[in-house]
Amino acid sequence: MGAGFFCFVLFARGLGSDALGQLAFVMAFVWIAGNIADFGTNTALAKSLAEHRDQDPAVWFGNFLLVRLGLTLVTLVLGALVSVLLGGERLLPMLLGCAATPFMAARFFESLFQIFERPQYSVYTALVLGSCQISLCATALWLGGGLNGYMAAFAVSQLIYFSFAMFLSRALVVPRFVWRQEHAAALMRLALPMGVSALAIAFYTRADIFLLTYLRSSTEVGWYNAAYRLLDLSTAVAVTAALPLIPILTRRLLHSREDARLLCTELMVFVATVLLPVAVLVDGLSDFIMQRIYGEAFIASAPALRVFAWLFMAGAYSLMASSINLAAGNMRYNYWLAPLAGAVNIGLDAWLIPRHGIMGAAMGTAAGTLLTLAVVVWNVRLSVGNIHRAGDWLKLAVCGTVLHFALQAGRAGAIAPLLLVTACGLLYAGLAWRLGLVPVARLSEVLVARRARKSRGAEPA
Repeated sequence: MGAGFFCFVLFARGLGSDALGQLAFVMAFVWIAGNIADFGTNTALAKSLAEHRDQDPAVWFGNFLLVRLGLTLVTLVLGALVSVLLGGERLLPMLLGCAATPFMAARFFESLFQIFERPQYSVYTALVLGSCQISLCATALWLGGGLNGYMAAFAVSQLIYFSFAMFLSRALVVPRFVWRQEHAAALMRLALPMGVSALAIAFYTRADIFLLTYLRSSTEVGWYNAAYRLLDLSTAVAVTAALPLIPILTRRLLHSREDARLLCTELMVFVATVLLPVAVLVDGLSDFIMQRIYGEAFIASAPALRVFAWLFMAGAYSLMASSINLAAGNMRYNYWLAPLAGAVNIGLDAWLIPRHGIMGAAMGTAAGTLLTLAVVVWNVRLSVGNIHRAGDWLKLAVCGTVLHFALQAGRAGAIAPLLLVTACGLLYAGLAWRLGLVPVARLSEVLVARRARKSRGAEPA
């Protein structure tokens, strides 16, 4: 993820906001195509394979790959058709992006490595993908390949990642391509609500890019996407963190529902404790962040970044809560939630973008995200019970307020931004620790379990 963001910044600094707007349009299309290629099957595999690890996982994995092959063919046909109809001067980069989507959407390997107790393989695949993406995309830009060269390099790096991850996975489970209709049906029953939700979310979270392109200008799309890319990066971090939790929570719920509820309570408090300082600090230092990352030309993106800082917290918390619902088998609300949130988002975008530009788009995204958060958190209560303790949230409010005023005081005193962030971060960490927001007992339990596994000569799960 860091490598992808580094390449994005290189593109922005080298080619400017107008070209970045063109890239934003293409990558929005690629993101939607990737969700069609996935259609909820990545997270469905994380749950189903965890439950059937001891019941011929090779057949389960083989049927999963066959289902993904069918989705890939649908994606390629639809993607090529849309590219021809809407691509115009962006036709070639859209086709290249479409070709990359089956491999870009192959993030199921992380769950596979977790289930078979080889999580370190995720590190190896990430290093391969990151190094390939940086070297190939940077070379394409250096050679003057522009948007076409950048997308070609992106596609090749995704193909290399997929090939290497598949090679590693064969040491854990070799897929058997024996079609079992009941396996495929069970997988799709679990994936369908998540697929509908993910596709609707992909459409409505990228609608602002398309509407800005047609209602405003490519330059404004570039400004907006510079800030939105930071939200995308942080959301990808949250997705990566949430996905391995699904098989863990699934096993815990099967063993003891009350123990799982207590674990979820501690987990969500810890997640909020980690997310809150990021939102406060990014909000307070948005001008500095945009100037240092992208240059003076992108300071106009700072107001949108302030909105996205808080949306990152809301969206990441929602993703973690969705993992709990998935582990508990409660996902049917996704059939109506995502289309509803999408209608709210797109409706506000169409109304606000002509008047307020990138801030109108940001506010539309905020409305859809907050609606999603409210529904997902309510369904967590239905899935495992009440996991929110009023005292914890009061302590978080105290920590966030202290951090905000400390940041403002430091800025008024003209303290260097990096030194200020360090000091504020230490202050927040100490206060959160003192108020008991860090689950020390649970973390100690994890460390003891890891040491016990190592002493037995087993790989840490």
